[in-house]
Amino acid sequence: MLATTLLSATGLRADAPAAPSANPEPSGRVRLGLTRAALAVPYLRADHAFAAALAKGLAEGETRERYSRQFDRATIEFFSGRRPQAERLLNELVREIEERLGREIRPDVAVASKGTLCEGAATKRELLLERARKVEAPEGLARLSREIVLARLALMTERPDPNNSASFLGEWECAKRTEHFERQVALLEAGEWRRAIDADPNVPLVLEGSTIPMRVVAPEGKGEPRPVVVALHGAGGDEAMFATAYGAGALVRACAERGAILVTPRTELFGFLPDAMERLLAQLDTIYGVDRERVFLIGHSLGAQAALGLARRPAPAIRGVVLIAGGRGLGAGDGAEAGNLPPVLMIVGGLDPIFPLDGLVQDVQRAQAKGVRVELRVFQHDGHTLVVTPGVERAMEWFGGLGLAR
Repeated sequence: MLATTLLSATGLRADAPAAPSANPEPSGRVRLGLTRAALAVPYLRADHAFAAALAKGLAEGETRERYSRQFDRATIEFFSGRRPQAERLLNELVREIEERLGREIRPDVAVASKGTLCEGAATKRELLLERARKVEAPEGLARLSREIVLARLALMTERPDPNNSASFLGEWECAKRTEHFERQVALLEAGEWRRAIDADPNVPLVLEGSTIPMRVVAPEGKGEPRPVVVALHGAGGDEAMFATAYGAGALVRACAERGAILVTPRTELFGFLPDAMERLLAQLDTIYGVDRERVFLIGHSLGAQAALGLARRPAPAIRGVVLIAGGRGLGAGDGAEAGNLPPVLMIVGGLDPIFPLDGLVQDVQRAQAKGVRVELRVFQHDGHTLVVTPGVERAMEWFGGLGLAR
């Protein structure tokens, strides 16, 4: 369920009575032709296909370079507003890799189909919201549990929003979807606070009057304090990226193997919040128990820029930060930055057209000259996005050297 159920918490007010107007039902037939939903399938297939080819030794040298360039062309087409061209490039890439693998790539990720309808969901949502609001949960874990469930209920709509992956990804068989939300409210009413939270991997960061979308993958139970890995996705992505893509969810598996809590917030909302990390760790500690001496950051592209900004703040302490295909400006500060920054690993694709290698190398050299503890790892045959697949593996090895797993 952790890697395949993609119901995502919203950024709405957790107790907002106007959930339908804040997250309106799309009118008429759902058109997925040129939407994010339409691109979700070819994107996920391309990501999973590359990961499979890499694991089989079928993506090396010139072949790997060709895959990376094709994927980055699709990325540029997407950000240029030419989504049909992006879809075509991704589908071509998938077909080529499938031929080499000798099998079809079908990621185990549910995407709502065209015309999906869960009739009566809006009415049922209002009834569940009313029940959840009546639960007495004044503080601590109880309050967090109620606020999280209320935020999730905003996604209980009759039709998926084809431009919001929090809506169109996940289980859309109506009876199962309804049961999923009803179970969370029932657990809330029974005072099963942790189980209500664990019923869905989407655990939004609760603020005063609002929430930030966030996914959490955590070991079961609340035993000894756990290390935390905070992963920030790139532009155009969302909180589901590290769970479903970026190497077919490689970071989820790597954190689970090491007993670490993985947190993937919505970068553009979380990464620039003044006290983001302190708020996050306080919430995680209440729910799971965290080891504040073992907190790690990893980010890709825009997420790398945000991770660098968070690492520069004096508190809370970050054990290490990995910047993948981003992190421009490292070393641009005064000499005091060397004392403020934790150890840094910068991972760069030699073919990256968005954050070219030369510029990032200059940043690393400038930072090293100022005493910043920074290492550089270049994957010569990778571009801007596919570099994340080998980058995650290298990042987790590096975190291990800093004490991620004891």
